[in-house]
Amino acid sequence: MANSHRCNNAIEMLRTENNLLSLPAEIQEHVVQFFSSLLSETEAWRPTIDGLNFAAVDNFSASWPERPFEELEPCGYFPSSRGLRQGDPLSPFLFDIVMEALSCMVEVVVGAGFISGFSVGTNSNGPSTISHLLFYDDTLIFCEAVGEQIQVLRVVLLCFQAISGLKVNLS
Repeated sequence: MANSHRCNNAIEMLRTENNLLSLPAEIQEHVVQFFSSLLSETEAWRPTIDGLNFAAVDNFSASWPERPFEELEPCGYFPSSRGLRQGDPLSPFLFDIVMEALSCMVEVVVGAGFISGFSVGTNSNGPSTISHLLFYDDTLIFCEAVGEQIQVLRVVLLCFQAISGLKVNLS
């Protein structure tokens, strides 16, 4: 009586592509065959080391993986002596690309209505809305002092930090 409520999981019938299986032996055979086919390879070819062209590798490079371990292992890093926009001709271009990404992210949340900038002047289309200003050493993002807008702005900045690798100072 104590075991009468025990759960009994069983497959009574199994529909395959063409058949309806109802005998336990047929169901078992089909399930075993199905999972065996998943766990086996149909192709006999595999890349081997024999197929590699070692003539293109010089003797020093070919022997490098077989050398004994050294006590000195590479670790740490060396600090950069020049920062962004300090003499490197590529830095201004990279800075512009990264800041364009931040600008696009801010424009998306402003366009969706999550952050509102402020209106300035009027033209034929109405007042101009300014949501952010990007300078070479500073970024200004305008929004209302409302918790929801601050949270959205924080998410945008944290996403920007994750994407760009730059550290965002939220204080």
